[in-house]
Amino acid sequence: MIVSPNGGESANLDGIERKAVEEFAEPFAFGDSQCQRVLQAWFPVLRKLAAEKAPDNEWQYKRIVDDATEILRDLKGALSRHVKSSDSPFIRNPEEKAKLAKREKEHNGTLWYVPDRWSIRDRPDHWDEASPVSPRYLVAALGKYLARPELQHDLIDWACTNALLFDELARTADGIKSGIAFGKINWAYTLGDGKELTMAWATLGLLFLKFFLRWLLPATLVAGLIYFAWFTAAAIVGATWAVYMLYRLLTYPARRKEHKTQANQLAKYMVAIHRMSAAWVFASSDVVHPGRLRELVISAEGAGTVYPPIHLMSWGVTSITAEGAGIVYRPILHSLLDRMIQRNSSFLAPFITPCEVVPLRWTGWQRI
Repeated sequence: MIVSPNGGESANLDGIERKAVEEFAEPFAFGDSQCQRVLQAWFPVLRKLAAEKAPDNEWQYKRIVDDATEILRDLKGALSRHVKSSDSPFIRNPEEKAKLAKREKEHNGTLWYVPDRWSIRDRPDHWDEASPVSPRYLVAALGKYLARPELQHDLIDWACTNALLFDELARTADGIKSGIAFGKINWAYTLGDGKELTMAWATLGLLFLKFFLRWLLPATLVAGLIYFAWFTAAAIVGATWAVYMLYRLLTYPARRKEHKTQANQLAKYMVAIHRMSAAWVFASSDVVHPGRLRELVISAEGAGTVYPPIHLMSWGVTSITAEGAGIVYRPILHSLLDRMIQRNSSFLAPFITPCEVVPLRWTGWQRI
């Protein structure tokens, strides 16, 4: 037992732990109760570590607890960095604030909630980006977490693994929709803010605008000029239109080849998307097999050539798509999977609290 310098027993240590737990005790904070559960599981390990490093020193224990609390705080913030908060000063609409407050209450006590599959196609309104996760901040927080081998917890491993897989999947799908994957701008995505329904209407509007500018407007303009006897202007407009149509005709083979190349790229992207989805769905279960999960991750990375590299064009994403590979996940994901497998290669149950082993002594048929 660590004893405080003034001769007290563990009262001061209990106070240090209580203060750390209370940091995650706000009513509607994101992921609080699970963070408290993680801290409660870490405290016995941290006490033993402090006793080995500096016996009878409660300040050493406070520093160790503060470091662990900071790591947990960073992980929690990275997993929900792109989720809008009802306390944000940029949100002034009372209805939107009430909706965000209701969502926060529904997800109270959750370190990481698994998004539904529809959110990959249609980004929820309370997200700032294609994914609620900040990959840069999460990688930094996981680096600190993995550097402390005594800080291990199935809930953190499950949440961060699932978040990394989903973030990669969602940003890749968003890159395909936005046109970044093909090196061009999808104006329907820009006008529709990435929403499926608004993108459909924007696509129809753009098709009609293209048809109007290419066919209706020139023909109507030429007819109007002829009607008002402006034959020279009509000839100029008609000749310009004819040159444009001739250009379209001559460039048709190149445009057809480009469309075919884009279709082939899309087919390869869809293979990668399907395998990434399989890995993410498998990791979303309440009980996960880490060995099989790593096989699915490796399968997604070998899904075939994907070019051009989406993530080199995406903001804030460090993954690299290489020739001959589907998606290259962040190296931190493999580090996390390796440690999970070293701990237990066939079982990961983040929501199951291990039962305490009670020593038994038998006298006859009575348990005492």
